[in-house]
Amino acid sequence: MPFHSVIQKALADEHRSLPLVAFELPNGKRAVLRPPTPADKDELFEVIDRNRERLSEWLPWPGFVKQPDDELFWITNARQGLAALGKVLEKRDIEKDLGEKPHDGQVQENSDLLVADGKGASRNDANGKITTNKKDAPPEPTMEMVLLVEGVAGLWHIAGSAGLVDIDFDKRIAFVGYWLDERFCGQKITQEAVRELTAVAFERLGMEHIDITAARGNAASQGVPTALARKHVLDFQRLDSVHDGEMLKGVFHHLLPFVATNKSVEKPKCSAREAHEDWRIWRRLNGDKPLPPEAGIAEP
Repeated sequence: MPFHSVIQKALADEHRSLPLVAFELPNGKRAVLRPPTPADKDELFEVIDRNRERLSEWLPWPGFVKQPDDELFWITNARQGLAALGKVLEKRDIEKDLGEKPHDGQVQENSDLLVADGKGASRNDANGKITTNKKDAPPEPTMEMVLLVEGVAGLWHIAGSAGLVDIDFDKRIAFVGYWLDERFCGQKITQEAVRELTAVAFERLGMEHIDITAARGNAASQGVPTALARKHVLDFQRLDSVHDGEMLKGVFHHLLPFVATNKSVEKPKCSAREAHEDWRIWRRLNGDKPLPPEAGIAEP
């Protein structure tokens, strides 16, 4: 089944039983990634509230999630991003069937982002940016989902969120973001989720690079691509030559990109270095705002 049809069916599922990604964990339990729905708001809030202090160390949005209804903004935007992704893929498939050159970009004018007023659409990236679509622009194609893990007696629990928070069809690079309930840490859940998301990005979306960007001090987020590379599961390489950063609660954080390249692509359109240009995230969040002195480097 074409992936755009898979997305459409999952979004239309009223029983929340159709995952976009399903996988087995090392402990034998099952896990799934599926579109969030308004019915998830209470459990999502409980998980965030329980992990608020830990998540707030690296992410800017937990402080704005003060009640379950606050989750509806992210849920709505995540669903709109998935719907937009489905439309892009459907258009690409139609063009292929007609023998035309496949559409090589995103929805027109949808990649210009502004800083939100506290509740972001794409909030799950490892560096924790808060973004929202530019006013009157169509939703940006994304693939943000809730992460559920099988528990006792076959009950399912929301364990966090993971997905593709930014998909650049031009440079063919997708950016992964995730956060996890502390109760589920240490079970390699995020590693398995990233492996499955990478397969989707490479095999279903035609991406040539997958990126995980983490703050320099965020050892937990860095540990995911590092562990996958150490186990030879995915060849994540840290791009030390790339310069990027963000401000969080008045403190500047250098960001470290880890990129894995699709080995089945003989000649990628862009190198990993070209796909993740200098100060990419800073510009998306701050536009032309000058870099702070804490960056410690003159912007080229």
